[in-house]
Amino acid sequence: MSILVASVPSGHVYVRHLSPPSPDTTYVERLSDPPADSSPDSPWWPPRMLTSAWVDDHAADFDLMHVHFGFDALSPDDLRDVVDALHRHDKPLVLTVHDL
Repeated sequence: MSILVASVPSGHVYVRHLSPPSPDTTYVERLSDPPADSSPDSPWWPPRMLTSAWVDDHAADFDLMHVHFGFDALSPDDLRDVVDALHRHDKPLVLTVHDL
């Protein structure tokens, strides 16, 4: 059984390095970043998963949300809406804190 994680952004090098080197040893699967309307150099920017609508539409697709970064592009009210949507669907939120 795997845990399905919506990592924001899953395509970032830090998040990719959280996975074990061999796919045979993992119990964690990450959703791919939804396509963004931005530069091909940053296909995960802006992070599409950080909206309450995305959480509502995809709640059955993941077990927890891991936010690495991207939240700085949103207002506190938008972030509150995302957290409220996660709460509505009983989805945990994991936040990586770094660069303090």
